Amino acid sequence: LEEIRAQTPELPDAKRARFQEEHGLSDYDISLLIESRPKADLFEATVALAKGDERRQRAKAVANWMNSELARLLNANNMEIQDCRITPQALSQLIDLQENNTISGKTAKAVFEEMFQTGRAAADIVQEAGLVQITAADEISDAVDRVLEDSPKAVEDYRRGKEEALKFLVGQVLRETKGRARPDI
Repeated sequence: LEEIRAQTPELPDAKRARFQEEHGLSDYDISLLIESRPKADLFEATVALAKGDERRQRAKAVANWMNSELARLLNANNMEIQDCRITPQALSQLIDLQENNTISGKTAKAVFEEMFQTGRAAADIVQEAGLVQITAADEISDAVDRVLEDSPKAVEDYRRGKEEALKFLVGQVLRETKGRARPDI
């Protein structure tokens, strides 16, 4: 009997309960993740790459990527998850790059799409395309100086209390840095 149990795959209800207990995911996320065994396996293998205390937080990030971007790309390309080139290591690396602010969320989505199409590693795509986010204040400062010099009307509007002018100026700095400047800096 024990041998039969050992060979029997985990049933959906048991997996649902385990995902809830171990990862604290919503019922909605869990229902999407356990739709198929390959999907649940990719999720678990990716989460397993995180270190102990980080696993619960990583589980939510992995679920978000799998249930949104990956699902969208699989659907758009009429593919099953087992035919996808995204590996647990690749997805984990992408999440690391985003969480440590090497790349922005918007850039992460573009990198993910490239990973999906080519199977390449996130770090390779980011490095090759020069997508590393600029976090050094002096580099951003140069772009800010150029934008302020080129946008005297927006500067004057901001000084008069028009908050929308600040959004415009931040947008111009992002354009100047090709989206690589962190807006909060």
